[in-house]
Amino acid sequence: MIYPVEIKSTSAAIPLKLNPKWVDEEDRKIRKYAPVIIHYKLVNAHVKTSMNIMLENRINICRDLARRPDKFGGHTSFSFNRNACRTIHSMKLKFTNIPIIVNSTGAATRIAKDLLSNYSLAWHPENARDEPVYLLVHKFEFEYYRQALSKVEYKNFYLISWDGGKMSGYGAARAAAIAFADALPYRPKQILLMDQDAALTEQTRHTNPVVKKSLLQAQIKAGYPQRTTIIGLGRGNPTRVSVPSFKNQLIPPQRTTHKAKYISRAPTQQIIAITAPFIDRHTDGIYPSFMVAGGEDMLMNCKLDIVTIKESNISCLDATIIKKELPVDLEHPEPPNRYWDNTQLNTLKKLYEVEKNYKISLTNFNGTVEQLIHSFIQKGIIKNSETDIYNTSANIVERILIFIYRSKFLPHNFDDSVFDNKTFIMSCR
Repeated sequence: MIYPVEIKSTSAAIPLKLNPKWVDEEDRKIRKYAPVIIHYKLVNAHVKTSMNIMLENRINICRDLARRPDKFGGHTSFSFNRNACRTIHSMKLKFTNIPIIVNSTGAATRIAKDLLSNYSLAWHPENARDEPVYLLVHKFEFEYYRQALSKVEYKNFYLISWDGGKMSGYGAARAAAIAFADALPYRPKQILLMDQDAALTEQTRHTNPVVKKSLLQAQIKAGYPQRTTIIGLGRGNPTRVSVPSFKNQLIPPQRTTHKAKYISRAPTQQIIAITAPFIDRHTDGIYPSFMVAGGEDMLMNCKLDIVTIKESNISCLDATIIKKELPVDLEHPEPPNRYWDNTQLNTLKKLYEVEKNYKISLTNFNGTVEQLIHSFIQKGIIKNSETDIYNTSANIVERILIFIYRSKFLPHNFDDSVFDNKTFIMSCR
């Protein structure tokens, strides 16, 4: 199906409140995707209508960016390349294997250095114990990653490139990982998604018998194998630390009990176990591709009711996932990020051209998204750069989109897919 590009106008202003923790530069590190908060007490029927129009516009723009007339006749499809096909290891894989899939960008040199010097990353091929590890990068970064990782030689390690046309962003990258998992020929029953900087700790180690037992119990409680389950192996952590600072502070894994309410309010992220089926034919999988600037984890949690107090789809352990600092090597710096400079920035720009005109209202402010952003620049809150302007605009809109899903304002049977899931595995390189 080829989607028409249709942009509608909104009428009612969206009532917002400035997030004070985002305005403060220090606090922004952990609130970087949340510049505003929805003033929910002022949300009426007219506001709901405008919110839904914003969502429809966002999806239509993303569908247009994802369309692939050059290769796939107008379909909005992911395609993939891999650095090796039909290796001895890959030919032995079967549905009982649990592949690890890691999204990565702009960190080829740092990851290569880390993989070759120690085993502290949670997804290190040595820690995977012969399970396949797929490092997923955008096609614009594939060659550089392949060169940087040329000395990383593990039979269970695979470098994969993804391509979503002109569509990019955090949500699209996550959706690409799910689409790739869905297309694996050995049809695994379960996958692990890990952030590129997730560190190995005894508390959240996926091969730890206690962790494996807790995970299985949580999955069964969530409905496995009758339904897809999404279980975090710990609580997300926005702060990166160096390995020595936490290495001697590990505690044994603990089952989540009285802290379930707190944990369920945090996005399930960073190390996640997902059971099949990974995609049904009417969605992009569990991750919303249209969440470009961040917040895809939060919206995924909202879509699946993970942020509500349900006895399913929550973190199975009362443990914090550690994000490892991957320091820049001054002698071997990363090259300019073609993915960010080309595709990602272009996606944000296309969104901004429409979304800058949305009406919003705050205390002592009534205007457009564009006018609010210019006030941020004048006050020195953000820089007067394309990156800051486009990102801030997208994040404002994405807080509204999260609110729509959290409040269940969606029309009945609403189709929010960007990609049509006609996935193509391309030739090996």
